[in-house]
Amino acid sequence: MIKNSLKLFGKVVLFVLLFSSLSKAQTFVFLKFSPQNTKVSKVILENGTLNGRLIFKKLRINKPFKEYFLGSTTGELRLNLRVSSIFPKTNLTFPINLSCKLNNTNSLVIGYLIFYLKNGKLNVNLKCTSPAGFKGFNLILGRDEDHKVIWVIDKNKDAVVFVKPLNFEPLEIKKSSSGSIYVLGSRRLILIDPHNLEVESVIPIPALESATYFTLEKGNILVLSSFDKKLILIDGTDGSLLVQKWLNLTPIKSFFDPNSNEVFVLTKEGSVLVYDLNLNLISNFKLSGYPVALTRDDEKLYVGDSLGWISIYDVNNFELIRKLKVCNEVEDLKKLNQDTVLVLCKKGTLVFLNTNNDLLFQRVHYPYDFCSFVVDGTSGDVYISTFNKKVLVIDSLGTQKKAEIPVGGVINEMVSLP
Repeated sequence: MIKNSLKLFGKVVLFVLLFSSLSKAQTFVFLKFSPQNTKVSKVILENGTLNGRLIFKKLRINKPFKEYFLGSTTGELRLNLRVSSIFPKTNLTFPINLSCKLNNTNSLVIGYLIFYLKNGKLNVNLKCTSPAGFKGFNLILGRDEDHKVIWVIDKNKDAVVFVKPLNFEPLEIKKSSSGSIYVLGSRRLILIDPHNLEVESVIPIPALESATYFTLEKGNILVLSSFDKKLILIDGTDGSLLVQKWLNLTPIKSFFDPNSNEVFVLTKEGSVLVYDLNLNLISNFKLSGYPVALTRDDEKLYVGDSLGWISIYDVNNFELIRKLKVCNEVEDLKKLNQDTVLVLCKKGTLVFLNTNNDLLFQRVHYPYDFCSFVVDGTSGDVYISTFNKKVLVIDSLGTQKKAEIPVGGVINEMVSLP
């Protein structure tokens, strides 16, 4: 621990502590605001640069406690910014210039910039911590579109142990039946080795201006484009174009059922299109709202929409069996086990649906805005990402919160390894 500077501004003392540790060339910087004085309601940061690159012009940090991901850099971390408006009705401003030189390339460093008041002193800490790194294969991988990274959570430790940087915005992440990890960019798919998270290959996406979603089939990959209103089927090895299909609807998501070899495409206009493996249309039907998620079992198809309804269809003829109003807005749904579908509602509600009688048997609420979830196939635990930049770990009944894992961004989608 190195004392970096000590300056007096009237009655406010700026006390900066610099922590250093082992690092990797790639460094991630976060911002935490944890005031311990009720008189401090906000801090305004201006003209923040990271290694000379502007990362924000003005950033308001309000109570309660918040954490901000500022960006990533390489080699040496040099953070410059100006602080203003710490106390109500004051115009106190002062610069902060911090650095942390990173020499060792053996491990990842996560940097946190932390503001807090204690005993009348304003403390600003630049703290660099080095996670132990991931070992083994019991992981959750979560894509973060905003920060272009994949967060790696160790399920044994319930903690972030690694951050995988990407040089593009990750639009989707999927796990194949063989365990390989695919990440979609607007013009490419990358294949990641699940054992070391290194990129194995890059598959270019042909015939689309911008891809938005993809689904893994048996050896092939279905790619959707909401911009082009188009579906393409490409070879899963070299990306060569096999089939392309233009639509008069806007495709947003797709789902492949390996048992029936059917592909379900959800559209912005509220339709569900059903195709065979060669993209021949089998059926289509209309929902009352905007479809957001779909899952199925041997007998029934479950579709959740933006109005909070679950529509249940017979998979043999796609006739509607029943509709259930479960909440105000469905965010995601998946099969939890043989007899249960778990519905994730945006405003913190979990709904458990018995697939034997299609009745709701459990409803649990948490004080978070939910984003997505994944089920650990070994333990049955459910990992839920939130817009509050946390991942909740709950049991399969939803009644026990086992852990709350802070992350530096919103995880849009997760996969579970193995």
